[in-house]
Amino acid sequence: MRLLPKYGYFAVLLAAFWEGEATLIAAGALCGAGYLDWRLTIVAAAIGGAAGDQIYFYAAHERAARLVQKSSRLRRWFPTVQRFVLKHGTRLCHCRNVTTQIQPAKLDQCLCLGISLGGN
Repeated sequence: MRLLPKYGYFAVLLAAFWEGEATLIAAGALCGAGYLDWRLTIVAAAIGGAAGDQIYFYAAHERAARLVQKSSRLRRWFPTVQRFVLKHGTRLCHCRNVTTQIQPAKLDQCLCLGISLGGN
């Protein structure tokens, strides 16, 4: 436990990069017990989560484009699916978050999609 104040935030950053929700629950428990400062924990988790999301997105994006080009069936369906996602993307994100599990707000997704976090 004596290593947590020194390396805990780096551990939260790395763990949030790989898996977000379970990491945040564990980090929250450590904050509540007084081992970590909640402000630094939020910063580390946000940086790790955003970096992981971006890397996974770009890695999958490149492979998905190649897969669509190789498959005649996917090439035929892709324009229809793309129009649907572009038209209803914000609603799809909200439905996914509500129907799969209650997740912490992911600020990076909300900012990129123009989703209001409330208030205005």
